[in-house]
Amino acid sequence: MPKNKTQARRLAALLTADGFDAQVNGGGVHWRVDVAPVRDRSARVHCYWYEAALSGLLLGMNPANSASSLRKKTAFNVGPEFEVVIAERGGDRRDGRTSLIQEAAFAVKSWLSGGSVEELAAVVPFVDRAFRELRALGARFDPRLRWEAFGYPPAIWAYGERRSCRLETDSCTFFIGDAAIAQALDPIDFPDHVAAWLLEGATLAELAGRGVELGRHAEVLESGDAARWHWRRVRDRVANPDDVLAPLAPLISLVIASPIASRFYSFSSLNRLCFSASSHYPFVGQYPVVYPGPDGKYFVDDVPCSLQDAVARIESALAASSIEPFFGSATDYEATLLAESLGRHGSAIQPRIIRRGSSSDVWLIVPPRQCSVAETILECFGEGRKVCVICRCVDDIVALALRFLNDGASHEDVTTDPRVVRPCAGPSIPGN
Repeated sequence: MPKNKTQARRLAALLTADGFDAQVNGGGVHWRVDVAPVRDRSARVHCYWYEAALSGLLLGMNPANSASSLRKKTAFNVGPEFEVVIAERGGDRRDGRTSLIQEAAFAVKSWLSGGSVEELAAVVPFVDRAFRELRALGARFDPRLRWEAFGYPPAIWAYGERRSCRLETDSCTFFIGDAAIAQALDPIDFPDHVAAWLLEGATLAELAGRGVELGRHAEVLESGDAARWHWRRVRDRVANPDDVLAPLAPLISLVIASPIASRFYSFSSLNRLCFSASSHYPFVGQYPVVYPGPDGKYFVDDVPCSLQDAVARIESALAASSIEPFFGSATDYEATLLAESLGRHGSAIQPRIIRRGSSSDVWLIVPPRQCSVAETILECFGEGRKVCVICRCVDDIVALALRFLNDGASHEDVTTDPRVVRPCAGPSIPGN
């Protein structure tokens, strides 16, 4: 029997003995204890067991697929570990990890018996430890910074103009747009580093002078040549013979040398090289997908080609693109289309891109009202209410948004407007 399953059974027995309905669920190497909710509170404990022989095995996504070569060192445990996840209806979930089964059981029983998170943390400090440490770190930030702590696992995101920082308890990653380009690992210096990057506009050289580690080719991105930065990273990637894209290295070398293809960007899906007009996800455009075939052949959109023919097909498709390649994601592209449509409508409103963590949304704001736009979805916020509708095109979205923002149209007016295809249930949160 797997050792983590044995630990899950032990934990469930401890909880059941005190009158809680605890069930062991899972399979393979994933086992957990689910405890029946008490009033509006719930708890779940994931049970792990780490063998010494496997503690050096790096788990998770292939770093070659990451937008950055920066990776912090990971500490590995040996033996049992219990991840306690607690939640209250309508509130954020909190968690913590401990190697002691008695601590895990006490945390669950106290939480379901009505204890507060603060009371729990005073007795079993592992509960909500990461959030507490992050909030203490955020309290040291320059008060001019906009920042928030959220997520699972939790992190702080601090925002500047086209720059941001993501902070965990032991790392601070620096971003230009969506690209991670530097990392610091000493928490003592995090507030000063963040202020320098987001408020003072520090250069990468100045960050490096502070002891921050720069990602490969980050200076190329800083210079404004995002496409060259991108393809240098791809070239580094396929130089590794074990990388899933390594069989495409001869083709990628010709793509990098192509004045047409090297203006665009790429991403990988399994062993396929996919092209994009945007540098980051969500990607923009429908372009060739390339994968290796037998005997030195390549498939471009499932058509077998020689090396030269494959490059010619790629160049032809990219040259016909109606979208100019750009550094950013679909959100930036949507903001550009909205700005163009607003100009056609004679409006002085400018779209605002508001980041939340690694994602971003486009907003049209005329206080106290505001609208969120995502592709053909328009969400209108005002008077404590929200309405979400789907329109046919960007010009219809802009016309309807202007009616709501400038002309005082009601939420009912929005839903009954002839430009609306149908109402929808949108997930956005108003910007600020």
